[in-house]
Amino acid sequence: MKRYVVLIILLFFIISAQVKIFAAESKDGWLSGIGIHAGIGTDIGLGLGLGVKASFFPLGVDNTPLEVGPEFFYSRTVDKSTEGGNDYTETTRLIIFGVLANYLFRYSYRENRTYFIVGAGFAVMSVDWEEKSPNDSSLGPLWGTSGSMQSEETTTGGSVLNVGVGRSFRNGLDIRLETPVIIIFSPPGEATGISPTVTIMAGYRF
Repeated sequence: MKRYVVLIILLFFIISAQVKIFAAESKDGWLSGIGIHAGIGTDIGLGLGLGVKASFFPLGVDNTPLEVGPEFFYSRTVDKSTEGGNDYTETTRLIIFGVLANYLFRYSYRENRTYFIVGAGFAVMSVDWEEKSPNDSSLGPLWGTSGSMQSEETTTGGSVLNVGVGRSFRNGLDIRLETPVIIIFSPPGEATGISPTVTIMAGYRF
C-alpha cells in the first residue's frame, strides 16, 4: 500500500511541474485551465482508494465548462463474512486507467464559486480478487492448517459514472467531493461488478 501512496504523490508533482512549464511556454494561452487533482476515497466496503487525474477544457475556459482528461485510481477492499460456521475474507484490488469527461454546472474559471459535477468515462481495469477461509477446505488450494483459498486476476474494460460538488477559488485551488460509480464489465470470481465510491480531491487549475 505504501508504494502506491508514494506513486500517487510522485505522479501528482511530476505532472503538475510539467503542466506548469507547458502553460508558461504557451503564448496563446491555449493551455489555460488545465487542472491536476489528487485525493483519497472509500467504497461501501470501507476500502481505501487513491487517485490522481489531469483535465483540460477542450472548448475553452470561457465557453462550455466541459473538462476531459486521463485518470488513475487504485483501491483495496476487504470484506469479512461468516457462513455455516466458516469464516471468509475476500480481498479485491482494483487499478484503473481511464478517460473521464465532466460537465461542471455553475463553474467559472478562477472565481470563488461552488459548482456541480456530472460525468462519465471509460477505463481499462486490472482486478485482483482473492478469497480465503481458515476453516473451509473446499475453496481450492490449501491455506493454513485446515483452510483453503481461491483467487482470480483479470484485465477488463469498464465505465465510470460520476456526480459531485466542487469549490473553485481565484488563486487556482480547487476541492471536490465526488461519488463515482465504477462498473466492471467482466469481474473475476465473486468480485462485485458495480462499486459505488466516495472521493475527496484537491487540486490546482493553471
